[in-house]
Amino acid sequence: MANSRIFLKVVLPLFLASVSYSQVTISWIQGSQDNAGSGVSHTLSNLSGSVTLATDPVLSWGALSSDLFSTPSTGFIEIVYDGRLSFDPNDFASGTDSGGNSLRTNSSGLGIAGGSNGNNAGAGDALLLTFNFTDLTAGAQVVVTGYSSGINGLQLWEDGASSASASGSTVAGQSIVIEDGDTIALYVASGAGRIGSYTLDIIPEPSSFGMIAGIGAAVLVLTRRKKRIS
Repeated sequence: MANSRIFLKVVLPLFLASVSYSQVTISWIQGSQDNAGSGVSHTLSNLSGSVTLATDPVLSWGALSSDLFSTPSTGFIEIVYDGRLSFDPNDFASGTDSGGNSLRTNSSGLGIAGGSNGNNAGAGDALLLTFNFTDLTAGAQVVVTGYSSGINGLQLWEDGASSASASGSTVAGQSIVIEDGDTIALYVASGAGRIGSYTLDIIPEPSSFGMIAGIGAAVLVLTRRKKRIS
């Protein structure tokens, strides 16, 4: 009974606190048409509380619709955006992709200027996001947890030159672990439209869960020893 009380009052709360779900959502929806250019960026700061978002001087779009990470962290996260027309997933997966196109945003989200679908992201186009980290807490992992879009044929790809856990084509909507310098692509395999927003989170590295389990086991062992002595 004592062991059960310790587990419920000590070990379980620690575990639940470590996996409590929250996320930061960055919205690209804006009421008016805006040519944002290529290579523009957002920078996230105050990662330990209500996250703040700063934009590249030429970037007039972007807002946070949720602003708390699951795991607080120090430092900054910069996300650089770029557009691609006639995107080649194979070149991207091998790390040889290059070039850039202007981005356009309106009340439906982000598109790419100059394509066959006007300023929408059409089949064969892609939106690229490159992540740069500064002074993140040791062991913190950044994860892209999803995105919103009316494009049915949208795929999530990761630069094959990176060392993150997933590479190449992934199932649409699948979470992906991001490392410093990684680039991901939201690739329109079919259809056309705008990409409204995307979400990301900071979570503990997997070893943290092992540490929590170890603490729980140690508490139970000590409790049993104390019971035997008494």
